[in-house]
Amino acid sequence: MIYKAVFIDSNYYCALFNREDALHNKARKLKINLESSHTSNFVLLESYTVISQRSGRKQAVYFGEHMHNQYQTNVLLVSPEVEQLSWDIFKKIKNKNMSYVDCSILALIKLNNIKTLLSFDNHFKNYQSEFNFKLLQ
Repeated sequence: MIYKAVFIDSNYYCALFNREDALHNKARKLKINLESSHTSNFVLLESYTVISQRSGRKQAVYFGEHMHNQYQTNVLLVSPEVEQLSWDIFKKIKNKNMSYVDCSILALIKLNNIKTLLSFDNHFKNYQSEFNFKLLQ
């Protein structure tokens, strides 16, 4: 199946660029099926850090070079408008496992009318109807 206009969370990238990750094979299979995608500068920042910590700096740099050279991924920047909506969402959500980056993802999905989120975080399931997206796992 080909998925279009998918927003990709950092845990997908972290699994894809770490062969030791329990979700690596699942991420590889999903990668083949993605035609176009979106992410954000916040997600990339989080991904660089986690990949560096789990797989080493060299792998994090490899991931960064891959992302900078892959033209199919649209990197959405967290603007002041997105930042404000992210903060509003963060204050409203009671789930302690929803990070500020997760809230920025919800803000970007809402503001850009993106209908699919690729994330291995189950807590996003609770927000599908409110933010009008389908969770792809």
